[in-house]
Amino acid sequence: MRTNLRAARLDPAAAQALLAGIARSRRWIGELLAGSASIAALAEQAGLDQRHLRRLLPLACLSPHIVEAIANGTAPANLTLSALTSALPHDWASQEQRLLIG
Repeated sequence: MRTNLRAARLDPAAAQALLAGIARSRRWIGELLAGSASIAALAEQAGLDQRHLRRLLPLACLSPHIVEAIANGTAPANLTLSALTSALPHDWASQEQRLLIG
């Protein structure tokens, strides 16, 4: 795993919130791929508008190194759900460069 070059570490409560968001997006992607739900249905169930749900879906494809850094507390302290979803690169190396190494 790449080393986090930033000194401050992610707060455990923030890490849990990020991991919950990632888990939800993975569940949603699974339901969409299985054909058992639509964006509209998932958004309604989650109490979100469709645009917000679509913004969260790419978290399902987050680099395993980033998920691991969040889980073990080595992710940058300033990592937020907004930072994760804001123009998230598709390839893992670019994600790691932007979010972990910066």
